[in-house]
Amino acid sequence: MSDRISPAIVNKQILDEAEKILGEERRKRANLGPGEKPQPGKQGLSQKNKTEDLWVVHLSTFPPRKCGIATFTEDLLHSMDDLLAPNVKSKVVAMNTLEIVHHNYPRKVIFQINQGKEEEYIEVAERLNSIDEVKLVNIQHEFGLFGGEHGSHLISFAKALTKPMTINFHTVLPDPNEELRGVVRSLAERATGITVMTRRSKAILREDYGIDEKKIWVIPHGIHSRPYGSSLQTKAALGLGKKTVLATFGLLGRGKGLEYVIEALPEAAHQYPNFVYLVLGATHPAVLKEEGEEYRN
Repeated sequence: MSDRISPAIVNKQILDEAEKILGEERRKRANLGPGEKPQPGKQGLSQKNKTEDLWVVHLSTFPPRKCGIATFTEDLLHSMDDLLAPNVKSKVVAMNTLEIVHHNYPRKVIFQINQGKEEEYIEVAERLNSIDEVKLVNIQHEFGLFGGEHGSHLISFAKALTKPMTINFHTVLPDPNEELRGVVRSLAERATGITVMTRRSKAILREDYGIDEKKIWVIPHGIHSRPYGSSLQTKAALGLGKKTVLATFGLLGRGKGLEYVIEALPEAAHQYPNFVYLVLGATHPAVLKEEGEEYRN
C-alpha cells in the first residue's frame, strides 16, 4: 500500500481536529450541556451569523522574515483560513532573533517574542490567556527558533499558557540525550495534540521519548496545490531530458546534510551513468550572516 496521503484526506484530518477542539466552545455559546447538540441550521464552522471570532494563534517565524518555517506557516494559515472561515481566524506570534526588529509584519501578527528573552515567552503567554477570542495555540517547532538549551525557553511559554495548545514538530531527533529528551517530553505533556510529518517521526517520539502515540497525528508536509503535469517537458527545457534527476531544494545550511548525499554520488553515478544531482536554493540568511558561503562552497 502506498504511503502517500491525498490533500483531501489531510484537509479532512485538520478540519476534524479543529471541529473537535472548538466544539466545546460552540456548545458553551449555545448554552448546551456536554451531551447536547446544536439545533439543525445552527452548527458547523461555516455558520454565517456569528458575531464573535474564534482565534487560532500560531507561534512561529513569519514572513517577511526569510525562514522555511515562516513560509510553511504562511501557507498553513492560507489553508486554514480557506477551510475554517469566517468563524475561525488565524493570528500569529512571531519569533525574532533580535530585540530591534526590522520586519514589517502583516496585521495577523499580534505579538512578537525575542527568542533569547525567556521573560517574553511568559509575558506573551499571559497576554494570550487574557484574550477571550483565543481558543487554540499552535506551535510550529524547530529547535533553532527558540532560546535556551534545546529551545527550553519554550517550556516557560507552555507552563504559563492556559489555552489549549498543539505542537507541530518539524524535526524529531533520534537517540536524544537526557536534556533533549526532557525538553521534548515537557512540551509534549502540555500539548493537547502533536503533529509530525512522517511515520518515522511518530515512531521516534514513541520509542525514544516515551510519548503516547495516541496523542500524535501524522500529516505530511504537503506542497502548493497545482495541476499535475509530466516532468518530461520541464526536463527537456533544462537540458535534462535523458537524465535521472535527484533534487534538493530550500534554504541551505549544515543541518541539511547535503555533504552526505555528495559523498554517496560516485556509487550512484556508477550504477546510473545518466544520474545528476541538483541543489536548488539560497544559503539560509542566518547561516550567511555567521559564516558566509563557506558551507555552499
